[in-house]
Amino acid sequence: DEIIRRRLDIGWDIRARVDCVDAPMLERLRRAHCERIHYGVEAGTEKILAVLNKGITLDQVRETFAATKKLGIETLGYFMIGAPSETRDDIMRTIDFALSLRADFVHITILCPFPNTEIYARGLSQGIFPRDYWREFARDPRPGFTPPFWNENFSDEELQELLRYAYRKFYTRPSYILNKLSEVRSWGEFRRKARAGLKIFGMKSR
Repeated sequence: DEIIRRRLDIGWDIRARVDCVDAPMLERLRRAHCERIHYGVEAGTEKILAVLNKGITLDQVRETFAATKKLGIETLGYFMIGAPSETRDDIMRTIDFALSLRADFVHITILCPFPNTEIYARGLSQGIFPRDYWREFARDPRPGFTPPFWNENFSDEELQELLRYAYRKFYTRPSYILNKLSEVRSWGEFRRKARAGLKIFGMKSR
């Protein structure tokens, strides 16, 4: 509201939950020159949303992304793969859901449970994590430490390959590439987008 009142000509973005915005708020964000909203979605199935205790539904995600795009605000969706009980079919459904949202961008990661979280405690009790990596790191922090993935149904290598597949599936669609090229306004912008695209093929998840 203050940006609108002062008529400040600035571009900015925010991170939000899909259940924490409504039509009036989105309209004010547009008037205040909000350029992009990053939404935490995490999964494309009701099953995994429940596993993650996300507290949202797929219908809420669809409605919020559509309402945001209708006002001309760019959308970025955050997704994760490798959650507890998640299968390959679940991951493919999450990828398909991300595509269906027609988001401008996605950011996908492999789930790495943090200490003092319910998922990490579950992993220790179920033997998914053979030892308390985070406690060991806290006692003896060393360079190069990487937290473990949830290896219930997949190896690290399988999760990495699925992650690469998800990024390529989203960003190498001909329709997506043509749409983004149509938005390019300068040679410098084209080079930036091209470099970002090339990183997809050599990306790492950590």
